[in-house]
Amino acid sequence: MEQLDKPNPKLAIEMIAKHKDMYIYLCKTVETKLQLLEEAKLTNDPNIILTIIIFLNSSLNENLFGIIVMNDKICVPIYLQYLLATDYENFETCCLKYGKLKEYAKEKAKQIVLMRNDIERDKALKMCMEFCEKHPEELNQLYLLLTQLKSNKSNKK
Repeated sequence: MEQLDKPNPKLAIEMIAKHKDMYIYLCKTVETKLQLLEEAKLTNDPNIILTIIIFLNSSLNENLFGIIVMNDKICVPIYLQYLLATDYENFETCCLKYGKLKEYAKEKAKQIVLMRNDIERDKALKMCMEFCEKHPEELNQLYLLLTQLKSNKSNKK
């Protein structure tokens, strides 16, 4: 039988799948937290992975969280989607802080396309294009898309 008073990342993930997340709190060292994240990723379940990401965000310092989570190809889209749905301001801050410029700019572009007010859309389009100009190496494809969007809008007038 498993000891329930010692950190066991694999058991903790099994219990999260059963909606019992209390075992993750036994993982107190960085090493066990890393194991916990790896076990979560092995499940391929975004809900379990997100549970661990949120736990790591609350239990690690910002720099360590950034190194571990915001450089992980599996974690980044899950976490950013969560922030986008729950806390847009934190989504923006997180994208800019951890260098997720493409994700930030793409979301801004989606918002621009959906805007109904021409004045607000023009203002947002200008801001997004200026942002892309500041980061050309990462965002030149998006800049081209925004340029096309702007020219399409001009052609309709």
